[in-house]
Amino acid sequence: MAAGIAVIAAQSVAHFVVTLGANLDFAQSDSVFDLERSNGIPDIVSTAVIVAAAVGAMVLAVRAQPGRLLASGLAAALLVVATDDTLHPGYGGTGSDALVVLGTLLAAVTLTTWVALGTHGVARTSLLVGLLLLVLDVKAPFAYDQLMNTVSQPWLVRGDFLYELGVVLDEGMELMGWTFVMVGLWDAALVTRAVTAETQPEISLDLG
Repeated sequence: MAAGIAVIAAQSVAHFVVTLGANLDFAQSDSVFDLERSNGIPDIVSTAVIVAAAVGAMVLAVRAQPGRLLASGLAAALLVVATDDTLHPGYGGTGSDALVVLGTLLAAVTLTTWVALGTHGVARTSLLVGLLLLVLDVKAPFAYDQLMNTVSQPWLVRGDFLYELGVVLDEGMELMGWTFVMVGLWDAALVTRAVTAETQPEISLDLG
């Protein structure tokens, strides 16, 4: 979690440095540190966190007895989400592309919820907090726009501090959400391994 917070802080500062006062209007910055740039460094970091979460789900699937199929499905869904995050098929594509992206995200959220309900302690808390952040992030840009209208700032453009602050908050919430999910899945996998190791001698005795 500390590493995740540090990364969010670093990418936020870098984003402000490359965008504030740059006269971008509605254009994208040429910098790879622009949070709105597709497949820039922050985008790659986010995808890497999702892949790490998928690997955690794979490890959980290997070590879990009940719930193995569920964890396997979650791992597959997260890998598809990571692919979507890299290729951005829903941006400027057909309506069916957007539906596939939305369906994949819903599947990942549903499966993560089921896995969370089957765990306990740190794993469950991390997974549920991560899901909450990701769900809230869906409406975060709209809510921020409404807030700007309320404070009489409806015509913000790229390069304005309040506009870029909204980008930073949105991207930071998303990355923190995936970080919580990743930590939760790995914690569940490690706890499952410990429990299996402790109970294995007893199982052997029963079989004998």
